[in-house]
Amino acid sequence: MNNKNPDSCSISLYEIIKSLHACISLKSQKHLFSLVYEKIKNDFKANYRHKAIVDRFSNSKSWPPGSGVYLIWEKSSDEDKLIYIGKTGTYKINNEGDAVINTEEKNFSSRPNRWTPYCFFEDVFCYEPNPSCTEMQKNRKPENYMHHILASNLVVECFICGSNSVAPAFLEALFLEAYFYERNTLPPANRAF
Repeated sequence: MNNKNPDSCSISLYEIIKSLHACISLKSQKHLFSLVYEKIKNDFKANYRHKAIVDRFSNSKSWPPGSGVYLIWEKSSDEDKLIYIGKTGTYKINNEGDAVINTEEKNFSSRPNRWTPYCFFEDVFCYEPNPSCTEMQKNRKPENYMHHILASNLVVECFICGSNSVAPAFLEALFLEAYFYERNTLPPANRAF
């Protein structure tokens, strides 16, 4: 395993658009998400900015430092199913007037503490809160959600965006747009785009 520091590698908007040109110019929409996903995944892996989490999702220490985009997959013997596309972190203007990525409040390690539209528990991932539950944040328990997936059947992929990199919001939108364009719907735990 290479221990190269991810902060020393950046992926620019120009590089992503350039590498996706062939995917976007395809006449067929049938496999657009798969093509976009594989190309971005390979680019981020090559720059040491991709991490797959396969267990201990509810432990914030399992998640990489920093901000970016994450995809939650349900593993299957047939075909893995994308459940959710999300982002953490935004660019904000600091006191010096520079745009910097906010990694203090909203970062990968804050994801296990979410309660809507999904929640990680020790052994299960739940999404789509029951409409009858009005105090979800105070009353976090699996039975308050409509869908349950065993944690052993999950993989979370993190695409780490650093300073001087593509904005997490852009990358999230790119994944969601390609998914929507290909399937005319959103991943099941994504309720809006």
